[in-house]
Amino acid sequence: QITNTPNQINTFGIGSYIKIVFTRQPSKTIKNPGGQVGLSLLRVWGQPLGYNKGLTNEAHPLQGQTETVDKVLIEMGIPLNNIKWTNEDPENYSYAPVDEDTRVTLIDMEKLKDKAHQTEDYEMLHQLTRDLKIVYDLGNEILNLKRDLEFASAKEDFNKAIEIRNRLKQLEQERDRYDALYETSRYEDMIVMARPTSAQRRLAKKLEDEERARLEALRRQKEREAEEERLRRLREEEEKERLRKEEEDRKRRQNTTMKTVKKTRFNTVKQT
Repeated sequence: QITNTPNQINTFGIGSYIKIVFTRQPSKTIKNPGGQVGLSLLRVWGQPLGYNKGLTNEAHPLQGQTETVDKVLIEMGIPLNNIKWTNEDPENYSYAPVDEDTRVTLIDMEKLKDKAHQTEDYEMLHQLTRDLKIVYDLGNEILNLKRDLEFASAKEDFNKAIEIRNRLKQLEQERDRYDALYETSRYEDMIVMARPTSAQRRLAKKLEDEERARLEALRRQKEREAEEERLRRLREEEEKERLRKEEEDRKRRQNTTMKTVKKTRFNTVKQT
């Protein structure tokens, strides 16, 4: 079975060579259609024995060599988050199960951690220790997703491929933020841009002119709309003023008529 999980086997014995026997052929799967057997990495960790002292299993203690111990633990497949990181060799990440871009980021961050260790910048050490584990997890997931993307594409499961691709972009952007934060070599490569060609400059100028023309047309349209709105309100005000004057004239004529009628009646009564 093809897997990224390391398999550790503890054996006890004395010898000058190791023989590995595969007792059965792996089952045929989509990832391994031929049922083949392969080893991507084999590491042997043993203890030297002093034959001149007799066949005694005397281990040579490692005192004050935390870097070597941690490196051995990584090689044995111990997860990084289970290791108490101290002053690590940046080459520890040269064989970590992450994608190549993340590997560069991790190595650069580890170099920064080494500088912080030398200057006793424990605040930076604390931050880098935390972020190294985060970036490592991102790189491990990116590596697995890239492999899943290849299988999804091979099986023509394009819906799954689209989902994986979108997730990959999200993880890569998150990793790139750490590159920018610590100004890694990958970040420097990202910000270094080649000198634009004449065609690129013409295209950029054309796009700029089109954008300027679009904004100018939008400005003129807004001015026309504002002027139309102003005229509409002015007409409404004029109409209200006209109606008000007509109402005042009507009431004035009505009052004049009523006064004339009353005066006529009064004169009639007086003559009688």
